Amino acid sequence: MGFERRTLHDLPPEVDEDEESVDEPAAPGWFAVTRGAAFFVGAVTLLVLYSEMRFPHFTAATWWLDLNPVPKPAARGALALLAVLLLLFSFFPKAAPALRRLAALCTVAVLGVTLWHTWKFYQHVSGSHPGGELPVPFTLHAAGCLIVILPGLMAPGWERSNFFKDFLVGMATISTCVAAFPLAQFVCLGKLDDRCAADAVVVFVDGGESEKNPAALADQVRAACDLYREGKAHKVILAGRGESPEAAQNKLRQLAASERIPDKDVVLSTAAKEMEGSVAAAAKIIDEQKLSKVLVTGQYYQLPRIKLCCQHAGFDVHTVPIREKARLQELRPAFVREATALWMSYLQPLLK
Repeated sequence: MGFERRTLHDLPPEVDEDEESVDEPAAPGWFAVTRGAAFFVGAVTLLVLYSEMRFPHFTAATWWLDLNPVPKPAARGALALLAVLLLLFSFFPKAAPALRRLAALCTVAVLGVTLWHTWKFYQHVSGSHPGGELPVPFTLHAAGCLIVILPGLMAPGWERSNFFKDFLVGMATISTCVAAFPLAQFVCLGKLDDRCAADAVVVFVDGGESEKNPAALADQVRAACDLYREGKAHKVILAGRGESPEAAQNKLRQLAASERIPDKDVVLSTAAKEMEGSVAAAAKIIDEQKLSKVLVTGQYYQLPRIKLCCQHAGFDVHTVPIREKARLQELRPAFVREATALWMSYLQPLLK
């Protein structure tokens, strides 16, 4: 049996692996969006869980994903697992299919609980809301983030991707989430009127802001005094802060006197330069006078940070937003400052 001689022209052409990979479809842009959203949700979830361990009175469910009525240890474990799986997916989208299926299952479960809380929220406010602007629950914002992630977890995956395009799209997605997160809290948590019968109402005022907008300062003090007259609170605690906190304190006292609130029911806390110091001074008064329930009144975009700082200081408050008279265009600089300050309060457990 002989061997057939073959020339080079008879040999099959070699296939270039690079040319073959180019023929495969690349991951679309929306896949990078899901990875960016997954990174944001995973990072924020771990951050609030760490804050809950650092601060005993901090409740992670209020500030992000709420898994009640699941027992707290089980809820922490489930959220930690979800956060790790989402971070793995954001960095390694070609991870084992089993891990992606597990991440999708956990995301669907948490999404279901989040939507259930949204439904319960509207069921509660539908019969009690007096009218006007209908409140929006923060769980709806969290549910939206989870819905964005799901298509990426359930996609079959792509072998080829454009690193620079995915990086730019992912960073743009993360930046959008970072900017939208405090704005959602302003609208969802800040505008929620949580007034109830309490022992005291606290007014936190920035001295610098009060000089720029004295009408807003007067509105805050007037709202606190109205709550006092309505019997919702028995004491008015005035807390000034900023570069000239003493001047803010004096202005607060004058406004309280003009509202004819008895001096014995007006308490001035120690002046401080930062919000954390002002909250700590108010916390000392609340502890000394054994006040169990406390109201806080102020502009709606300031209330989320005040409530967060109060939980870090060891006590919880019920917020009562005052009616904002300024137009939205005029509030943009205040939104930027307050959004930055709110993120710094979130990062406090890592910075201190």
